[in-house]
Amino acid sequence: MKYKIVKKILLFVFIVFLFIIYSLLYFKSIAKSFQTNYIIPIKHENITFIDYVYIPAIFNEIGVLTRFYLTVFPGSGYVFISLPPFFEREYQTGFLFSKEAVCKLYENCNNYTYLFYTDDVKFAEGFSGTAGFSLLILSFFKNKTRIVNYPITGFMLPNGVIAPVSGIDKKLEATLKEFRYLVAPAENEKILSAYTILDLLKIYFNESYNYEIAIPEEYNKIIKEVAIDICENITRWDVKYALENGRYYTAASLCYREKSANFDVNLSEKEIDKLIEELEKLVKNYVCNTYACEEIKYQVLNRLYMAKNLSSKEKYWRYYTAKGWFKFIEIANNINRKDTCNRILEEVKVVSFLYPDINYKNLTCFEIRELLAKIYSSYVTYRNKKALESIINLTKYFMMKNGFSISAYNYLQYAEDLYDIGDKDSAFYYAILSLEYAI
Repeated sequence: MKYKIVKKILLFVFIVFLFIIYSLLYFKSIAKSFQTNYIIPIKHENITFIDYVYIPAIFNEIGVLTRFYLTVFPGSGYVFISLPPFFEREYQTGFLFSKEAVCKLYENCNNYTYLFYTDDVKFAEGFSGTAGFSLLILSFFKNKTRIVNYPITGFMLPNGVIAPVSGIDKKLEATLKEFRYLVAPAENEKILSAYTILDLLKIYFNESYNYEIAIPEEYNKIIKEVAIDICENITRWDVKYALENGRYYTAASLCYREKSANFDVNLSEKEIDKLIEELEKLVKNYVCNTYACEEIKYQVLNRLYMAKNLSSKEKYWRYYTAKGWFKFIEIANNINRKDTCNRILEEVKVVSFLYPDINYKNLTCFEIRELLAKIYSSYVTYRNKKALESIINLTKYFMMKNGFSISAYNYLQYAEDLYDIGDKDSAFYYAILSLEYAI
């Protein structure tokens, strides 16, 4: 009796096993049948798009080319992945990063569901495939064939910046066996450099943008007044150069550092505290009608908060910078800029999967932007001018898309000038901070 039961169970298990094998083979055969094209319209009413990209990886310390697929369905923004069992959970967040970067460009991206999968057992774990995953989603929204299909590697951050990855030499070697170029955030005669998502649009779709942003006329007048004011009695050559060349935010920042370090003030601690209190009250009582105005309020209050935790001349000059930022509040109240806080909240939620210990629930939208800039800066380790220019162009793109940001523009100029005077680490931090304010 027991033997018959066991026999029936084994037969049932065998039938189920055969069904699973058949299903997998069928699924694979469908995927294989579409390998000859970049973009294929599928007749099934629930499938919108199937595509693939080549992604170089390191397998057993050797560079190999792998192929990754994307199927897109009508849906609600969900991402599904089918991966080898050794692919660590930490790296699975990369698929969310890839989608989030594209969502910055295409706001209807959450109207679809995305299924990523590979049939290549040599696919290696890590974040280096994320630029390729973003390229797949971009290809769907562009709805046209890529002009090239070169392999791609790079860590796509949710803000659209592509961070460097390891093993470039081995990945390039594997790529050149079958293709002329590798697309990556690196410099080499056989590498097409891509440092942002806009670089991918240029390489794969020959799409470029005009990065001339409209700067409010009153902004130039105020930033010049602020710079000349705080730079009074400072004769440093770099300050003089910045003022003469209209780099007023840079001049003001350099003068703040100089005065904070070397210029004493004839005021008591109590008198400085009173100045801080008066300005804080004035700012908090100011009624903003625009998102750009709220941004300036944050910048002023944040500097006043920092001033409270300093002493003597450092306290006064930090207060002085807050007073300088407050001069922008009137024009900011007339700047028509989109409120993009919801987009930033989506971004930090995705990042929190990788950093579960960050506590963003009680942070303002602007504090989250600064938090994200610090996190992203730790990944962006290249220091070449071309990369900086790509990030700055992405910042300008988002200012054209979302509206002018005084903070983003100030930090953008500062990043350019810091790079030119040799402070490359700070230059890239401020470039990324500028981008976060522009998004």
